[in-house]
Amino acid sequence: MTRLEMPSDERLAVVAPVRGGSGTPRRPAKPAHARRGRRLSRLELVCSLGLILVLGGIALMTLGSATRDGQIAACSASTREVNIAIGALEAENTGSLPNSEIGWQHALLPGSTYLGAPFLNAWPGSRAYTIIVARTHDAIDSGDGIVPHSGDVLVVVRATGRAYDATRNPQGACTSV
Repeated sequence: MTRLEMPSDERLAVVAPVRGGSGTPRRPAKPAHARRGRRLSRLELVCSLGLILVLGGIALMTLGSATRDGQIAACSASTREVNIAIGALEAENTGSLPNSEIGWQHALLPGSTYLGAPFLNAWPGSRAYTIIVARTHDAIDSGDGIVPHSGDVLVVVRATGRAYDATRNPQGACTSV
């Protein structure tokens, strides 16, 4: 075999075929620091964690707001349901009506002796609020400044113990839940 002569100004490398190989050139080995891959610096890690915490906080605030809006909607629907049931009870039974909180609940739920009963399948409520019906001559001042009459639906916020009249103020009764 003869040696191949090349001009010295060209930078071509002649690679001898590897034993048992295909004759393709090998890539030179990378240095150890280049083989490990990209590492994050401490500053980049702190910034990344800070960004994740900020985004998590925003997500939690949004979730908390959605939960509160859901509680208000459920409270409004429950008070509307009890108001409709009381209206149906009063329409069906023009005589004597209940005069206590427990009496109203028994009159509206299954097992009642009132005409047209039951008006509700179960009594609505939540961990955040309780729904009651005002008693006869109940002169308590509810949290919204309205003195309830007998048969008015009241929302009692468990955290504060204040009662809000949902019959006379349906929009504002559940906003304090």
